[in-house]
Amino acid sequence: MSTETDPATASQPAGTAAAATNGAAPPPPRGVKAQLARAFVAALGRIDNPALIPVAIAQAEGLVPPGANGLALLHEFAARPEWPGRYLAARLLGERAAAGTADDQERAWATLDRLAGDSERWVIEGAAWGFGGLLKADPRRWEPAFLRAFEEDAAPPLKRALLFGAVPALRGGDGEARRVALALFDRASLDTTSATRQLGALIVGREVAEHAPDHALAMVERWAASEEPARQWQVARAMTPALRRIDAARAAALIERLERSPDASVRNALRGALKADADADAETGAAPAAPDRPARTEPGSSGDGARQSGAHRGADGDGHGPAAPPVDWSTTADIPTSDRLIDQVIGQDKAVEIIRLAAQQKRFILMVGEPGTGKSMLAAAMAEMMGADETLEDVLVLPNAESRITPLVETVPAGEGDRVVREAKKRRGETETAITFLFGAASLATSLIAGWYALATKSMVPGIVAAVVILVLWSVRRFFRSPVRLAVPKLLVANARAVEVDLAPMVDATGFHAGALLGDVRHDPFQSGGYETPPHELVEPGAIHLAHRGVLFIDEVSTLSIESQQSLLTAIQEKRFPISGRTLGSSGTMIRSAPAPCDFLLILAGNMQDVEKMHPALRSRVRGYGYEIYMNEDMPDTEENRHKLARFCAQEVLKDRKIPHLSRGAVDAIVEEARVRSGLRDRLTTRLRELGGLIRAAGDLAVQQGAAAVEERHVAAARENTRTLEEQMASRRAIQTVGAAPAA
Repeated sequence: MSTETDPATASQPAGTAAAATNGAAPPPPRGVKAQLARAFVAALGRIDNPALIPVAIAQAEGLVPPGANGLALLHEFAARPEWPGRYLAARLLGERAAAGTADDQERAWATLDRLAGDSERWVIEGAAWGFGGLLKADPRRWEPAFLRAFEEDAAPPLKRALLFGAVPALRGGDGEARRVALALFDRASLDTTSATRQLGALIVGREVAEHAPDHALAMVERWAASEEPARQWQVARAMTPALRRIDAARAAALIERLERSPDASVRNALRGALKADADADAETGAAPAAPDRPARTEPGSSGDGARQSGAHRGADGDGHGPAAPPVDWSTTADIPTSDRLIDQVIGQDKAVEIIRLAAQQKRFILMVGEPGTGKSMLAAAMAEMMGADETLEDVLVLPNAESRITPLVETVPAGEGDRVVREAKKRRGETETAITFLFGAASLATSLIAGWYALATKSMVPGIVAAVVILVLWSVRRFFRSPVRLAVPKLLVANARAVEVDLAPMVDATGFHAGALLGDVRHDPFQSGGYETPPHELVEPGAIHLAHRGVLFIDEVSTLSIESQQSLLTAIQEKRFPISGRTLGSSGTMIRSAPAPCDFLLILAGNMQDVEKMHPALRSRVRGYGYEIYMNEDMPDTEENRHKLARFCAQEVLKDRKIPHLSRGAVDAIVEEARVRSGLRDRLTTRLRELGGLIRAAGDLAVQQGAAAVEERHVAAARENTRTLEEQMASRRAIQTVGAAPAA
C-alpha cells in the first residue's frame, strides 16, 4: 500500500517526512492470519452491541501477525472506515514498530500523527498508546520530536496525544524515558491551548505524584515560583490529594501562595482542585474565569483586571464592546463587531452592567420586558461569561442493590463519566462472554454425551433429552445476564463538551412540562420475565439537573404550574432534587432516585403579567439572592446609539449568513425605522428582533435582484413585506371602505 503523509510534519524527527513520502512501502500483508484479521475487523464494524466490542478487539489483537507483515497490516487498518480497525492500528503501531527498523518507526509516527486527529475517541486514545510505545522503546531518539511539538505549536490533537503517550513511559519506562516524560510535562506547562487542559490535574496531580512523587512536588514548586500565569494555573489544577500527601507542609505553602494570586483563573482552578474546600467557598463570590486559556498579566496591570484570552472574557474583563464604526465606513462590512454575546446587546446598558455583576458573583436574575428586547441573549451571555467552572461534574445513576426502585446517584469530575461507563460496559461484555462460553460448553458436553448414548443404545431418546436440556439451558440464560446488566451505570449528565468549549452549561427550559423540568422515569413495557429494563436505566434528567453548575433560563415564567414552581424552590434551596416518575399509569411511578445535584443560577424572564402569576416565595428567593431588571423599550436618539444600531445591522448580517451587507443609506433607513417604531421623536426602539426581521427582508430583496449590498430602496420595499397581520387587515378594510363609498 502507498504511504500517507500528514501536514503536521514539523513535529516529526529529522527524516520522518522524507521517509514517509519517499520510503518504499512494504508489500501488502499476506497469509491466512492476515486474511482472518481483515475479516474479523470488518465484522467488528458491524457489531451493534457496545459491550462485545472491547472483548472482540482484544481477540483481534492476537490475530495481527508479528514482524513486517503485521506492521503492513496495521498501516492498512489505519486507513479503514471502521473505527475498530483504526483503533487497533493506533494501539499497536508504536509497540510493534519499536521492534523494527528506523524507517518502520518513522512511518509509524506519521500514521499515529494522523490518527491523533481522528473523530473517534477510542482511536485518539489508541494513538496516545502508540506514541507511548515509541517513547518507551527509544526515548533519546524521540525526545526531540515530543518536545518540538510544543516548541512549534503543533496541532492540539497531536499535542494531547503526546502528553498522554508520555504517561506509559512514566509508569513503566526506564530512567531515560521517565526523564523525557517529565521534560515534556515541564515544556507543556506553558501551553495555553485545550491540549493541556488535563496536564495539571490528571497527569501531574495523579500520575507524576504517584510514580515520581519527588519530581512532582519539585516541578509544581518551580512552576509556582516562575510567576507565569499559565504555569501557576497548572499548579492550582495539580493540587490533588495525591500530590498534597507527598509533603503536607510544602503543599500547604503552595496553596497559600496560590490563594494570594492576583489572577482570578488561578484562584478558581485551586478551588476546583480542593474539593473539600469548594463547597465552603461556593458563596464567597470569587469571579470564575475561563480555565482553557489562563489570563496573562500584562506589564502595568494588576489584580483581576487582567484581560483573559480565548473566545470570550470572563466577568472581570475590560467591559468594553467593539470600537465605534470608522468615520468613512461605506457598508456594514467595515463596522467592527464582537464575538461576545454581552457586547451584542444593544440599548440595555444597565441590564448589561447587572448581568456582568451577576455572572461574577453568581446571582439570580428576573428580567421583565417586552419581547425582542434581548432577554434570551443576556441569559446566554451570562453563561458565556461564567465559563466552565472547575467544579463541573458528570452525574451517574447506578443500581441500588438494597432497593431496586431507588437508584443511586454519583458524581465524578467532568469528562470522567464517559470513561466510567465505558469501563463498566467492558467488564459487562467480558462477563457476558464468559457466561456464553459456559453455556456453550455445557450444551456441547450435553450433545456429546447424548450422542454417545444414542450410538450405544441405538435409540433417539438420548437425542430428544439432550435437545430439551439445551433448550432449557439457553432459555434460562437471560436470567444469568440480567444481574450483569445492573452493574453498568448510566451517564445522566455529561459536561465533557462544556469543559472542551469552556462554557457553563446553559439550559433554556421555557415551556417545559414538569417531567422535562424536574426529571422523569420512562415507562418499561417489559416488566418481568428477565426482559425488564433495570430501573436506573429508566431515569432521565430534568433541566434543573442538566444546568448543574450553570444557568437555567425560563422565559414566560407564568407557563410554569404552581406545583413546578414549588419544586423549583425546593431544588434551589437543597441544591439537590430526586428524580421520580411523573406519568400516571407508567411502570416508572414507583421509581425514585437518590437526590441528584442541581446547583444552578436561575434566570427568569417575562412581562409584568407573568410576574403577577409567580409564586410569591419564588420571587422572594430571586429578590433575596439576585436582581430584578426592567428592560428598556427604547433609548435616546444620540449619535452613540445610532452607531450601536449600525453595529446591530452588521451583527444581523453575520448571523444570517444569507444576505449581503447594508449600505450606509440602508442603515440610515433602519435607524429612521427604529425612531418611528419607538413612537417618540427623540427616541429609538430597543425591540430589535422586529428590526432584525426588516433587515433580513431587505436582504432577501437584495439577493433576489443580485445587488452587491442592501440599499435604501430595499429597506423601503421590505417595509411592505413585513407588515403585521393587523396592519394588513386594517389596510384591506380601508380599501373596502373607500370602494364602497360611491355606492353609498
